[in-house]
Amino acid sequence: MFLKILKFHLLFVGIFFSVSSALHNEEDQHAPIVNTKHGRIRGHVHHVGQWNQVHLYKGIRYAKAERFGRPVRIEHFEEEIYDATHDRDSCVQFLTSSIIMRKNQTNNVEDCLYLNVFKPIVKSNEIDDNKALPIMVFYYGSGFQSGTIFDPVYDATFLADLGKVIVVTVNYRLGPLGFLYAGTDNASGNQGLYDQITSLEWIRDNINSFGGNPNQVTIFGQSAGSTSVSALILSPVAKGLFQRAIMQSGVIVPTAVKYMNKEEALAKTIKLSRELDCTDNDMTQIIDCLLGKTIEEIKNVYDNGTVKDLISNKLFGPIFDDEILPEDSVKFEHGFFNNKVDILFGLVSDEGSMFIPHYLPELMDYRTQMTMEKIKQNFRKVLSEFNVNNVDKIIDFYAQRIDPANFYQVRKMFADFFADLRFNCPVVLFAKEIAKVNPENRFYAYRFDRLSIVSDKMHCYDWMGVCHGSDILYTFSHPFMNYYPPDARLSHDMIKSWTKFARTGQPGPIGPFEWPKAFDSNNNSSIQWMLLDVGYRTVIDIYENSCEHLWRKQYVDWFAKKSSIKDEL
Repeated sequence: MFLKILKFHLLFVGIFFSVSSALHNEEDQHAPIVNTKHGRIRGHVHHVGQWNQVHLYKGIRYAKAERFGRPVRIEHFEEEIYDATHDRDSCVQFLTSSIIMRKNQTNNVEDCLYLNVFKPIVKSNEIDDNKALPIMVFYYGSGFQSGTIFDPVYDATFLADLGKVIVVTVNYRLGPLGFLYAGTDNASGNQGLYDQITSLEWIRDNINSFGGNPNQVTIFGQSAGSTSVSALILSPVAKGLFQRAIMQSGVIVPTAVKYMNKEEALAKTIKLSRELDCTDNDMTQIIDCLLGKTIEEIKNVYDNGTVKDLISNKLFGPIFDDEILPEDSVKFEHGFFNNKVDILFGLVSDEGSMFIPHYLPELMDYRTQMTMEKIKQNFRKVLSEFNVNNVDKIIDFYAQRIDPANFYQVRKMFADFFADLRFNCPVVLFAKEIAKVNPENRFYAYRFDRLSIVSDKMHCYDWMGVCHGSDILYTFSHPFMNYYPPDARLSHDMIKSWTKFARTGQPGPIGPFEWPKAFDSNNNSSIQWMLLDVGYRTVIDIYENSCEHLWRKQYVDWFAKKSSIKDEL
């Protein structure tokens, strides 16, 4: 059966290239006009190969954005029929010289709150054509500093068509425009997260007009998008707006680089304001001054930041201790968060390799000679930026396993360290804490191990292995646009699993293999992982040694330090 499916999809992959120009010139082939609470919307027909097609509604405005303010929901479209047949504006992008950006031909503006809706055409022999379709809502990554739904990587055509789900991709504000905090009514922080919640409210109110089920919503994202998903799981404001969640390489806690309280956020705002010559002592006056600056002035100052600043939490991002993320939610206490959510979570096998060029550029050159003393110096230099305890214990844990004279072992060791610090252990410990409070929920785990010929789309080269972001290409089916059957098969199986999870709360089986729950009903300390490659297999506790025996205590100590600082203030 699989060979027939694979043969079919490889056939339409081949056809794809012969009709690729037609995929972007379909405005004359209108999709049915949709009547929503805000007015009528016209989309267009988007072809997938020779036989399949989706109805695509591009750039639907779901709210208006004013600088530093919360999103304002729209009442009615200004047009009699809203034209959703073309791209709209992206949100203002930050750190574009440091964060590698893909092709983006749209304008970047402040009022940018749009979403795309990809609706499959469902035949009666596929699923019940009278049944409302599941919804999958995607939030992009790139560190809360850049990203847009009009990036070709996030074209959800294949995902919607193969999985028979409605996919919604959402723009949200970034950098200081999305997360600046001043403690005032017009700059209360977490604007980007409020954008996301407002998009979910729009979906709740309107998706039935597209044939979707507002009570069957799965949110998913990668990197900062995954961090957003974890924040929405914790947020009482988002409770009830979705039923399932997929987290691909990122959570908001427990990690020192994504947790920020109001005091730290305010310090960032004051620093930015001084660099822009807004030096009043009153925060209301400071915000008034910042409102008078052009976006170019703000970008010229803010874009001096680097990826290192992003990683070590020196840039704007989500904050705790407000309405959207109360302090108690970070401690997983009392089950205040969205406690009726099934979760699929995962990582890639080389999450940390992307940090090497930014922190240890000398390890880009294989001729670099290392000694144990140099290794320890580098560890101390890096760890000084993350405010962690027991530095010697961390160094011993990683360095004891390698030969200092072996360049490749040294580089892999540092990559593993960054991966554990920034991705692996935060994701593992977040899942365990949520499962501990809500054992009745379903949890599934994966690790993506495929070293792919399409990884260059995420600027993942050679020695970096299966680097951060590799799995998102398969989620959105980009391997179907290459002629390599193993990648097409893996992408096909992942799409089927992701969309089956959205439909039923269970991702398996994947191919012919059953997908076990991450946690045994009697034990939420061990995790069963599905390894995704050209073949599939399950393993238990990949990260137990580093996450439980080393990093858990680091995070506990770090949270205690955060709390004591807040109490003193």
